[in-house]
Amino acid sequence: MTVSIGEGEPATTNIVRGYTAPSVQAARLLLLAAIALLASCKTPSLLCFRSSGLGEISVSSTTLTNDGRPIAVDLAYVTDKDAWKTISKLKARDYFAMRDQLERDFPKGYLRWSRELQAGQYVKVTDITAPCNLVGTAIFANYASDGDHRQVLRKGRSGTLELGPKDFVWAPKRAPKKLGA
Repeated sequence: MTVSIGEGEPATTNIVRGYTAPSVQAARLLLLAAIALLASCKTPSLLCFRSSGLGEISVSSTTLTNDGRPIAVDLAYVTDKDAWKTISKLKARDYFAMRDQLERDFPKGYLRWSRELQAGQYVKVTDITAPCNLVGTAIFANYASDGDHRQVLRKGRSGTLELGPKDFVWAPKRAPKKLGA
């Protein structure tokens, strides 16, 4: 094949069918590697723009909550399956005794949000940043009374935690229904 490239001598190009230039092969290989990475079980943090976890919570207590004493509340965000097996079964009393050790045992698989509320206090927090790739989320309240005082959260981005005298109630905020659905 002869191709004219302007003034001067014509350029000659040999075309071989079935041949792919090395740069095209490298681009295809890079694309396949990127697809494989994206198809793996975890979202790379570079691509995590919005987590699927709780990001907003309202917490209220009464003057009778925890016999009128301050109460610690933790949201435990877990991204490690082994950590979740341990944390999801703990009673609140055991969790609060172990939470510092859990951070050492699972430094990349466990993140907590903590608050201490006075009896009768109300707090609304809208800037919680849950991690990507959540395996599970749990709420723990450190009551003086016996009991689990733990709630495993299902899907949802916000909700209300009402701290009663001896235990709490979790009310997830429901997404608005779509019209015509």
